[in-house]
Amino acid sequence: MIKVACMHPNDRQTAHTGWGTSACGWRRRRAGWQQVHSAKARAGRQQQGAVLPPAPTEQQELIRVLAVTDLHVDYGENMRWCEALPRSRSDVLVVSGDVSDELAALEAALGMLASKFGAVFYCPGNHELWVRERDRASGVLDSLTKLRRICELCTRLGVHTQPRQLGGLWVAPLLSWHHHSFDTEPDIPGVPPPSPWTVSDYSACKWPQSVPGGSRHGSLELAQWFDSMNDSPAWQRMLATRHGCDVVSFSHFLPHQALLPEKRYLYYPGLTKAVGSAPLAARLQQLQPDIHLFGHTHFAWDARLGGTRYIQAPLCSPLERRRRLFTVGFGSSMEAAQADPEGALWLPLVVYQGLVPAGTLEGLQAEAAAEAAAAAAVAAGGAGNAAAMPAVPEVQLQQQQPEEQQQQQQQAAPLAVLVDAGWQPLRHGVESPPLRAHWSDHYEETARQPEIVALAPWVADRWKRRRARAAARSGGESSSASGTDSSGSEPEDTS
Repeated sequence: MIKVACMHPNDRQTAHTGWGTSACGWRRRRAGWQQVHSAKARAGRQQQGAVLPPAPTEQQELIRVLAVTDLHVDYGENMRWCEALPRSRSDVLVVSGDVSDELAALEAALGMLASKFGAVFYCPGNHELWVRERDRASGVLDSLTKLRRICELCTRLGVHTQPRQLGGLWVAPLLSWHHHSFDTEPDIPGVPPPSPWTVSDYSACKWPQSVPGGSRHGSLELAQWFDSMNDSPAWQRMLATRHGCDVVSFSHFLPHQALLPEKRYLYYPGLTKAVGSAPLAARLQQLQPDIHLFGHTHFAWDARLGGTRYIQAPLCSPLERRRRLFTVGFGSSMEAAQADPEGALWLPLVVYQGLVPAGTLEGLQAEAAAEAAAAAAVAAGGAGNAAAMPAVPEVQLQQQQPEEQQQQQQQAAPLAVLVDAGWQPLRHGVESPPLRAHWSDHYEETARQPEIVALAPWVADRWKRRRARAAARSGGESSSASGTDSSGSEPEDTS
């Protein structure tokens, strides 16, 4: 499908980290992680003088922020995963892009999620902006038009694509796009550069001339143009209040190359030139979020860079979950994951819990409904009457309240209890204990060495076999796309 690359799914050397896959191995590692984490958590609280957040009062309620990315609901199993999620109207769900390249499937999935959660926040990924024949048949001729359609359907569904403040918490979607110059590490000799053959965005995305840099593959100008769309009144309000609030931001693309394995471990090392955004990194440097969620590369990740914690929680494809569960799942839940890798019961991840004024989510739902009604009125030519349209029918709120109250009673454990269980205190809430992801744990123990440009043995073997096949097909002549084929580096790779 998409031509990107991941580490060999069957390799168990696991980049020399010595990870095992047996249940007893996972239990031993988890016990060690918990001991280390508890000591670090206590030391961190002592050094920072952290004050534990208070328990909920009658004027407050506890909400959870859940994270997932790269849903790819074009796979039937993944759409069924969305359908099977329990209704949780006191939770906030963050979806970091790549839901589907088909507008109808995107709308179905987001609409389903919006009916299950108290609030859904979303930013589009690269797949959403592919222009296919079915798009052209419906009048969507370029990726800019498709982006506008996506924004319209999100407004109609009550899905949030702008930063919103929930009491002492900001949740901030950030638009971004990838560019070549994001990659600052040495290239692997003999690897062909990114092209429409190896990076599907270069052929599937169609940018009109009005979009800066859209005519050049991997241009920084296009990434800057995407980033400029984040400059909104909500962004300015968030910056003005940021230091008194907790902040969970998210994007589809990576803000730092350190959030991706080194090139020698990738089936297609040129992937590094189509995954990240330097303008996004600069924006996060300004914002300094407590947690930043991202997607795109289909590697589970949990790492801290500077003062920000970076988490990727990919659903990816069913085949990826079967073949390389140890790089898409999390060690903290690996035993359950091994029991049902396709079911992905470890997702969505709970990454944050915090206190907000009672009724915050209901107010957000009413606000979203009002915006949807106003947009519908404008589309129908009745903009003058938009303000008079009701926000949310009162009967709907009355029907939701008993269920939400029951969920709140089940979830409202004092935050101090969560801290004792390993959650880390922030200003108004707590962030989850370490999730233990294969690659981010590797780099916590081992420094990056990008100057090593020899492919890892399992990657080199794969390239050798592919070159041999390409030479056989061309009668001995070398292939211009050596190392890749029309289906990508792995049939399950869909970043």
